[in-house]
Amino acid sequence: MAKPTTGKFSELQILIGDGASPEEFAVVCGMTTKGVQRSAQTNSTVVPDCEDEDAPAWEEKAVNSLSVTISGSGVWAAENHGVFMDWYYSGQPKNIKVRHMRAAAGTPEYEEGPALLTALNNTVERGNKVQAEVTIEMDGQPTRTSKPGGVAPANTVLPSISGIAIEGGTLTALTGTWSNSPTSYSYAWNRDGTPISGATAATYTLVSDDVGKAITVTVTATNATGSTPATSAPTADVVAA
Repeated sequence: MAKPTTGKFSELQILIGDGASPEEFAVVCGMTTKGVQRSAQTNSTVVPDCEDEDAPAWEEKAVNSLSVTISGSGVWAAENHGVFMDWYYSGQPKNIKVRHMRAAAGTPEYEEGPALLTALNNTVERGNKVQAEVTIEMDGQPTRTSKPGGVAPANTVLPSISGIAIEGGTLTALTGTWSNSPTSYSYAWNRDGTPISGATAATYTLVSDDVGKAITVTVTATNATGSTPATSAPTADVVAA
């Protein structure tokens, strides 16, 4: 049986923009419940049967409007106090993002756009912490942004080597430039195109066997989708110390 891919509480994020340029977004602090309600308002039309006028008619639906509402509750955090108070009393929209962190590559990761804070409620009981409930309504159609991914790293600028090609000297691999967000790199050093046994660090110290040979390094970039290797240009032939 195949199990569904599920998400944790922290993987549904509500982020509020600060209105600056460039705008930065921060997670709302203190929430213990979060909800996103997507609603369709419909109109109904009764459509009778033309052949049997006594037969029960059927209702047909047409979508009149769509809306997205975000709700949340939890403790009233001092970090949110000024932001939410100013937002509510301004009567103006703020840019927000709903992030679905477990979205698969190519499916919507963000729903974002301007939104109004339409409810801001505080309650507290003696012996407990102040609680808050908020309701945020999107002001129009949110923009949906798909999660990138599904593509292995691609090299755009080849790896290179820094250092002097002399026996006893140390060479350092520079990874080059890659697209598709690599998360890690691995290294393999080569002597005249042949892999050097055990030379898999980002640096390599030249030995007597390297004298008269050219050295290259192969950098392999990896992300969640796959791995791609790229090899540097060769050094000059290594000289004896």
